[in-house]
Amino acid sequence: MKLRIDQAALARVVTRASRALSSRPAVPVLAGIKLDADPEGRLTAAAFDYEVSATAATAADVAEGGQVLVSGRLLADITASLPKGSEVDIAVEGGHLVLAAQAARFTLHTMPLEEYPALPAPAQDIGTVPGAAFAETVGRVAPSACRDLTVPHLTGIKISLGGGEPARLQATDRYRLPVAVLPGWQPVLDSSDPVSLLVPAATLADASKDLAGAEAVHIGVRDGLVSLTADGYTLTTRLLEGDLPDFKKLFPAAFTTVATLPATPLAAALKRLSLVAVSGQTRPVKITLKDTTATLHAGAADAATGTEQLEADVHHPTEGGAEPVGSVVFNAAFLSEAVRAIGADQVQINLVTSTKPALLHAPGHADTYQHLLMPVRLT
Repeated sequence: MKLRIDQAALARVVTRASRALSSRPAVPVLAGIKLDADPEGRLTAAAFDYEVSATAATAADVAEGGQVLVSGRLLADITASLPKGSEVDIAVEGGHLVLAAQAARFTLHTMPLEEYPALPAPAQDIGTVPGAAFAETVGRVAPSACRDLTVPHLTGIKISLGGGEPARLQATDRYRLPVAVLPGWQPVLDSSDPVSLLVPAATLADASKDLAGAEAVHIGVRDGLVSLTADGYTLTTRLLEGDLPDFKKLFPAAFTTVATLPATPLAAALKRLSLVAVSGQTRPVKITLKDTTATLHAGAADAATGTEQLEADVHHPTEGGAEPVGSVVFNAAFLSEAVRAIGADQVQINLVTSTKPALLHAPGHADTYQHLLMPVRLT
């Protein structure tokens, strides 16, 4: 193998391939990244951990084709650190891979290529979505996915396609459940059959960032495997078993109190009050609602406290019988994340009681994004 390649292009493909590197590889060779130089002028970097695979390709000036396997983490760190704007010369010399750029020169030991497993092929294409829309939508739901590996199905993002419904993404950690419509979805075949994919949230979030600039991301499915492909980059991952709750059964149909608040002042107030909202991990912030104001309070009398008042439009859709909600307590971090994900000038908070889940969305846009959020119960 012998080639020359731009440093930025090299770093990009190696970084993308490194998404599939395991922190605890099942066998030593899975800690490696495989480089494949095609004599026709293409360098491909690939990694695999039996669950996730990633391959990324770019143009290169290839003098001699060949393949080599080297330590993935080390290669990623080195390629990112090489002088910006430089041309990198790569060659295999004996049992080593040599990288040289300007005055920098690195020599890496190679790993046994014959022991490296074959990567799974991309799955059958079921549709496409614009990369920017895909990355944005994944970013709106991914923070709400559970991080507790003892409940693996809750660590995923559910992608719902077909069935006569808009394409949607959802996630939950039991305390919050956002649902976002995926704009721009184009199925390969018109079909009324629903497709439900439960994809590891961390893997999907990383891949969506890499694919954000793609005109079209191809999503494929085959035998418990999902693949994402665009612009010379392919990531495959095993689907999670199980399912997430049906959001339609969880979202309330009627509310006693509806409060509309300005998003930017609300986000700023939550950031400030979080400094004193230090009751364990819940970081509670109490919101007291009047007709035209919302007063936020955080902290404890025996420590530090903070209060901030915002303009609000508060009304009560139900007449008689049900008591309106005068105040409600939320986890400040969870509420802040919901406000960010809604991404509008105003946030509408729909309440049933002070202890039942609240439904948040932008006024008039509940059809594109909704966020269910459990209140905090103070003891």
